[in-house]
Amino acid sequence: MMHPKPLPYMVVFYIFVTPFVFSQQVSIKDYLDTAKDYAVIYSGEVEEGYNPYFHENFPYYQTQNYAPGDLIYDDILYTHQKMRLDLYKEQLIILLPEKQYGKIVSPDKVNRIKLHDKEFIFHNSTENKELKNGYYYVMHEGERMFLVGKQTFQLTRSFQNSKFSFKKQIAYYLLLDGKSHTVKNQRIFYKLFPQCKEQIKRLVKENNLNFSKDKETGLSVLAAYCEEWLTKNDFQ
Repeated sequence: MMHPKPLPYMVVFYIFVTPFVFSQQVSIKDYLDTAKDYAVIYSGEVEEGYNPYFHENFPYYQTQNYAPGDLIYDDILYTHQKMRLDLYKEQLIILLPEKQYGKIVSPDKVNRIKLHDKEFIFHNSTENKELKNGYYYVMHEGERMFLVGKQTFQLTRSFQNSKFSFKKQIAYYLLLDGKSHTVKNQRIFYKLFPQCKEQIKRLVKENNLNFSKDKETGLSVLAAYCEEWLTKNDFQ
């Protein structure tokens, strides 16, 4: 089952970032002195970006621009990092303090990412082979149930201008007691929880959940409800 490592948020183990000030040319010693413990997240390979001359768009989550976010790496919290997430190569890119280029953060020790108001985890398929390796964003996280979203990008090429473009697709997965289920709409909850099917239907109606316009909100609400139902009824 896909579970993130225990997080230090509850323990409140924070590392506060001091603003970095660099001259145009930075020596290795100055870099290490400034980065200190941050060197571990800045030690990856340099990102090979996408050339706008050959690509019409880019496969980053939300935007190609770096955005501030928090990273839990090897159970240590690094706040206020400039990052972007490449969902075609499944790479987290972090901007170095001198702000000249980004480096790839090794996913093996990534516990959690908070970026663009989403929380991401990296799933390794050795833990659950039904889901591919990659970054998933958390929509519901409970004792028995885990609902995640996955954006993927398919590379295509235009016959008109010979440029490459990326087509975005989104899928949702519900992990329940070690098994993963593809979620397309509310019907998966009817199937998995037949004992409370009518209650789920009533919940959808009373909350005006519109899965065509806002699927993620609807699925998250149903997941939270079914998690609570499981807890109360100790359903096996």
